[in-house]
Amino acid sequence: MVVGGFAGFYALLALVWVVAAAAMHLGWLPSPWPDDDMDTRFMMVGFSVFFVGGLLVAGLNLLAGLRMRQFRSRKLCWWVAILNCFVFPPIGTLFGLFTLVLLSRKHIKSMLETS
Repeated sequence: MVVGGFAGFYALLALVWVVAAAAMHLGWLPSPWPDDDMDTRFMMVGFSVFFVGGLLVAGLNLLAGLRMRQFRSRKLCWWVAILNCFVFPPIGTLFGLFTLVLLSRKHIKSMLETS
């Protein structure tokens, strides 16, 4: 759930950049590219994709954390831990590997499979 909080925070930072790019495109802020509107559009689209992807990963992390707390959905927790290893280096890698080690223990497997 900690990585989910980090993902949500970084997604909100991308939203700040989307708003800044929109303000440059509308002329409310000075643009470093005064003659070409394509760069600000590219910034808006790129950071919007980053924002939506960050919210998706944050939601998956929060869902996996809740499911792990309820001792359910071992496969979901497993795949989200693998996703964290690649999406958020180094903190996501650290938490992802720690989660994978915990999920591979026999007593944890039995607790998650029985419920």
